[in-house]
Amino acid sequence: VKIAAAAIGVLVLHQLRYNAANSVTARIDMQDLGAVLLEQRGTSADVKFIVGSDGLTLLAHKCVLVARSPVLAAELSGGFREAREQSISVPHVDPSCFEVFLRFMYIGKAEGLPDINSEMALEVAVLADLYGLVDYTSSIVELLRQKCTWGNNVGLALALAFRIPATAECHGPIMDILGSKVPSKLDSSFDSELATLGASGDGSTSSSLKLKAKLKLLNTVLQKVTDRFPLEIHGTASGHCLHPHSGNQIRKVDCKFTAKVGTEEKAVLERVNAEIAALIATWNELPEVVPASKRPRLG
Repeated sequence: VKIAAAAIGVLVLHQLRYNAANSVTARIDMQDLGAVLLEQRGTSADVKFIVGSDGLTLLAHKCVLVARSPVLAAELSGGFREAREQSISVPHVDPSCFEVFLRFMYIGKAEGLPDINSEMALEVAVLADLYGLVDYTSSIVELLRQKCTWGNNVGLALALAFRIPATAECHGPIMDILGSKVPSKLDSSFDSELATLGASGDGSTSSSLKLKAKLKLLNTVLQKVTDRFPLEIHGTASGHCLHPHSGNQIRKVDCKFTAKVGTEEKAVLERVNAEIAALIATWNELPEVVPASKRPRLG
């Protein structure tokens, strides 16, 4: 069994390298090969991960890890302790999340993993960036397209997405797909999404990430409304609003309207302004969001 698995492993390694420069068909073949090795982890895996605070052991094949992750390839070669022991400690990751991530490395797509939800997909994206995987963004984005629904989990998904570095290949596409789920009108789902992000940190999603997500959500609503009336809404420096593309900076803007802007749109903008004004009071309570020296003055 081990000899057969090793032979398949060599084939997987060559196939992965071939996929980097070739067709989608080749990647489908790789998924089949990865699935074969995935089923044989218990009998032929040669690397172990010690995961989580309780040190749960998860097994994997070195050929898959080396081919998929340059970070793991470096750890498992040379003079590192991990290379000598073929063992890697991952104490700060939930074992269930890391197991899904390992399966993702074998199969190469998030959709093929059983029982994966949007939160788990974002955890996989965080780990994929951490370990230097490539060609994973489209799979994560497609899963988020299917699993994220307005009024259910868009706000919390945004909060988790802020854990992904802005430099990561998946950061922009993930923010775009989550932003596309946000409507430009007020409804009961709008209230429930804001209420979820207004709650205190629950241990898995910190208050600072929720604040960033709430700012992003409000800014998205604002942008969608103002994009519909680019010549009828004008901003001056005398009120509270999020300036487009300002990141976490809270800018002071007062929207003035022409007659073309409807009552519903005015209500949306007034509500957004009120929510942002309320956030301003919270801003200084969360110094981890922006260092005090870089925080905007709100006078």
